[in-house]
Amino acid sequence: MLRLCVEPKLVHLLRASPPGCLGHGPALMDATLQAAFASITELGPLQPHHLEQMSLPVQQGGCGIGALSLKHGAAFAGSWALCLAPVLARLPVADAAGIMTALQVNDRTHPVAASLLLAQDVLRTSGVSSAKLPDWGAVAKAPRRGCQHTLSAAAAVAARERLLAGLELRDAARVRSCGGDGAGQFLVCPAREGWRTELFDGAFCHAVRWRLGVPTTSAGQTCHIRCQASGGRCAQPLDPLGHHAVVCKYGGFKTFRHSRLVHELRGVLRESGAVVPAREVEVPGWQRADGTRARLDVAFAWAGRECYADVTIRHPCAAKYVRQAGAQDGAALRLAEAGKRSRYPAVAAAGLDAVEPFAVETFGRLGPNAVRLLRTARQQAAEQQAPYARWTGTALHQKWLASLSCSLQQALYEASSDILSQRLFVRQVLILLMCLQGVQEGALQCFIESCNDRFKGGFTGGFSCGVYGQLCGRHYGRTLRAALRAALWADFTGGLYGRRLRAGGLAGGCGRMTSSQGTRDNADFTSMPPRAMKTLLTEETVQVPKGIKITIKSKVVEVTGKHGSLKRDFKHLPIEIFLSDGGKKVVARMYFAKSKQCSMLNSVCSHIANLFEGVQHKFEYKMRLVYAHFPINANIINGGKTIEIRNFLGEKVVRTVHMLPGVTVEKSASTKIYVGFQQTQNFSVVFDTGSGHFFLPSVDCTSESCRSHRQYDVGKSSTARFVDHEGAKAENNEDEVAITFGTGSIRGNFVEELVCFSEPRGLQAQPDNGCARVNLVTATEMSAEPFQSFTFDGVVGLGLKALAVEPNFSIFQQLAKISHSSFLPQFAYFISEHDHVPSEISFGGHNPHRMQSALRWVPVFKPERFGSKGLGFRV
Repeated sequence: MLRLCVEPKLVHLLRASPPGCLGHGPALMDATLQAAFASITELGPLQPHHLEQMSLPVQQGGCGIGALSLKHGAAFAGSWALCLAPVLARLPVADAAGIMTALQVNDRTHPVAASLLLAQDVLRTSGVSSAKLPDWGAVAKAPRRGCQHTLSAAAAVAARERLLAGLELRDAARVRSCGGDGAGQFLVCPAREGWRTELFDGAFCHAVRWRLGVPTTSAGQTCHIRCQASGGRCAQPLDPLGHHAVVCKYGGFKTFRHSRLVHELRGVLRESGAVVPAREVEVPGWQRADGTRARLDVAFAWAGRECYADVTIRHPCAAKYVRQAGAQDGAALRLAEAGKRSRYPAVAAAGLDAVEPFAVETFGRLGPNAVRLLRTARQQAAEQQAPYARWTGTALHQKWLASLSCSLQQALYEASSDILSQRLFVRQVLILLMCLQGVQEGALQCFIESCNDRFKGGFTGGFSCGVYGQLCGRHYGRTLRAALRAALWADFTGGLYGRRLRAGGLAGGCGRMTSSQGTRDNADFTSMPPRAMKTLLTEETVQVPKGIKITIKSKVVEVTGKHGSLKRDFKHLPIEIFLSDGGKKVVARMYFAKSKQCSMLNSVCSHIANLFEGVQHKFEYKMRLVYAHFPINANIINGGKTIEIRNFLGEKVVRTVHMLPGVTVEKSASTKIYVGFQQTQNFSVVFDTGSGHFFLPSVDCTSESCRSHRQYDVGKSSTARFVDHEGAKAENNEDEVAITFGTGSIRGNFVEELVCFSEPRGLQAQPDNGCARVNLVTATEMSAEPFQSFTFDGVVGLGLKALAVEPNFSIFQQLAKISHSSFLPQFAYFISEHDHVPSEISFGGHNPHRMQSALRWVPVFKPERFGSKGLGFRV
């Protein structure tokens, strides 16, 4: 939300604000965003270099948070690089020449030139070279697209170089490894089902701390992991930044991390259509002379061609790589790939191609060969796999990068957590044995609290709370194996939800331990905390309306009414559904239901009630399609059975929604009017009592907001003539008017035309047919917001004459001049309360069948609005 919603909105603000206008505003915005991000991820106190790295883009090794100060000059200059040419085209020639002259001579007295020159100064200060700055002379002739992105990228690269210059060698290697392909994908990928991109909150926070170099453990601790073969301890000091957890040779963490990535790579290659065995493959052609067997992690075949890949993970901050990795991006990866190629070269005699080294750094950066392999897999998937044929651009590539990144971060988190938790294993078993031997509760509590104070952390608190809760809940009679299993499960959940366990306790006994000091000496193991009673049976009923036939068989409910039949299947739910009271009630029941199951039971009853409603009255849903920033279009095809949604959030993928059986979709019909005679042009319009003009888009308007609607062509009408702003006949359309609405504006010319509210029939168009000569505005310019998104073509303003430029342009006043016995100077509208009853508007009178009482006339409160004074109201 911070990266994709909040910050882009603030960047839009910067695009319209000169660098000297907001003062310290961007810096304050950055500080606020970074503080929010630090609070969400529980980073704690941060150093200046942490904040600098956080503000870098994800591709440059940062988090993409708090870069407004870096983007301010680029946003403003990029905005003007896109709109300078249209602005100069609309200005008088003298004003446009003054702006360009001021830019050329570096005249900072001109306000526009001063703001653009100041933006360039800010960019130079940020480290952007003069060659990349926009040439305003060239921009004035043709807009330069992508300028903001280019300038922002250049400023980010310069900021990264400044950051690297002030860091130590190990920190520089970390920052370089955090950038590039694959690194940081866990920050930007969506947690979609099936993408394998889900991370626990604890794993995500650890990944952010690991990326920024924030301490993950307290100083002064040592690694207590034992070697599985020899039984000896590692005994290496645990550095606060967690580097030892990555390189520790004991405990099998490196093998576990390697196996996770191998498993993910196999899944990626299978999705691309390759045949991949589930185990590593031994290749005799690469066997060494000393008898060392060659076991490759991944073997796969594309179109009959056998290939091999070997996964290797390198830590750039290790002593072997830190010097090269701190001076150059991806140095550890290139060394690892060179080592794999020398170990597994191409063997022509055995028909073996060189192995594909899949090198990954511990901070997430992928090697060049790994990126090339994924791109080849993407091409294979697009050609051979039908589900991925419609994936565009790099979407599939980004999905695979995200799954690999999340898998690596999850493995690093688990390794770091195990490093911290296994050092407490002996003490935890000691606590358990003391409990089973019947140690007094007061001594046990003191011992647990001393362990918690000495070894703070989610796993410690989780274990001690779990042991105490199990034993004080009269579970101490279980076997040692069962009690140990329960305690270790509490240890695991404590690691995930440590704060909740320490605050409220895992079980009743834990709550008693932390609630008060008095329970330490007086409580005993025989006192059991009160527990909530279980609900044996939960039942809900739904009345069956009259005239409805319902059958229930094997949790399949079928309802039949006057509008057809509907069926719902509830077999996937652990409930009972049956009819009672002679078929007048539907009963849904569930045993031992908790709160979530009870809500599920209510949902089933709501579905059944909706079935009753559907077969009695049908359903009609009305939705208004709106958008912000991205113009979204909806097309109805296949006879109302399918709707296509295009450009959703700027996507190039066409989203398709198929209607269920018996359901159709259609666009609401706007009111149509007919303009001209013999060669009639029809338009869809809306009636607006808050405006006083009638306007239609003209064929002379070339903007997208006009071309997306039907356009009025005065040349096709034999009844049209040009008029001036007073309604008098004119030879051409020289007079022009600008009209501003609440959320948009138009500009156009005046035309007098024959307008009919129903399709004209016969040889003449008369008031009997609902026709009249009216003055209208033909729009030559229409603002994109909001007219481009409207489904109707024009607006018929029914306001009083004070809202029009002249009384002759008020369509209500012109209709009032019609002298016909059956046509009154009135209009009326009826708004329906039910979807099956259409609303209507009538001209020349009102529909007496819509009246609930006699008409009463009151004077209007203002001469331009239909409104009256109210002394009170009653409900």
